Order: sequence, then C-alpha cells, then structure tokens
Amino acid sequence: MLKSLVAMTILAPVAALAAPTCDLTEIGGPGASIVEEGSNPVVSGPWAYAAYTTSDKVVVLAAAGRGAKQKPLQTIFGGRGKSSNVRLAAAGDYLYVIWLNGIGANAHLWFAANSAHGSAKKWATPVDLGAVPVLPARPGARALILRRLFQAHD
Repeated sequence: MLKSLVAMTILAPVAALAAPTCDLTEIGGPGASIVEEGSNPVVSGPWAYAAYTTSDKVVVLAAAGRGAKQKPLQTIFGGRGKSSNVRLAAAGDYLYVIWLNGIGANAHLWFAANSAHGSAKKWATPVDLGAVPVLPARPGARALILRRLFQAHD
C-alpha cells in the first residue's frame, strides 16, 4: 500500500502556482511621503490602495487585479497648506482616507470616502473633523493629560 501511495504522489499531476510578476511603478516623486508605520497601503479583496502626500496634496492610487491594473492617480485634497500622515482603510467597494492638514496648533484631521474602489467621480467631499490637540513636549506631560481626562470621566 505504501508503494502505491508513493507512486500516486509522484505520478499525480499537480497544478503549479505561477509566481505573479511585479512592476515597480513610482507613484510619488520628489517630496512625496507616506506614513510607513500606518495603514498604507491596504488591500481589500482583489483591490490594493496606496496614498501619499506632497506639500499640499493628498493623492490616492487604486489598483485592481491585486495591484496589476492601476487606475489613474486621484488628487483628493490640495491647496490648503501642508498635508501629512495619510492613512487608509478599505472594506468592500469603499475606500476611506484620513490625513492631517496644517502644522502644530493649526493642524486639522480630515476625512474622505469613496464608494467605488477609488473611482474619480465617487469621492465624497473631504470633511474637516476639527483641530488636533497639540500635546506638550515635556516628559510625562502626555501621561498627565490622559490621567486628567480619565479622572474627569470617572
């Protein structure tokens, strides 16, 4: 019996998985930045998404076929000061993007959503979610602020 199992495993045809080919395509350029520790790029089903910021723009790339079929780059925000820290989330047909715009005490958190895999005409108008509090740079200041917030809500 062992001989027949060995013979079957040797003679049985097995479908080989072909390794996908990858093309490296620069989507940013000089001055572009992403937040490498953040959720960027993201994958949802066969769709892959990436985003970057330049000095005043937030740009998103959507690609079908597990990244093989890139759509045109979409500038979803621009012209209102320095943008940074772009993050992505995707579920089903939807793509969600958040980022900071402004510096220091003038920084605001922004949000945009797309209902059709990053298609150009399906972006909702970006929404300003408000100012981002700037925490003091002193050692222990963050812990002190958090402790006070929790005490206020107990």
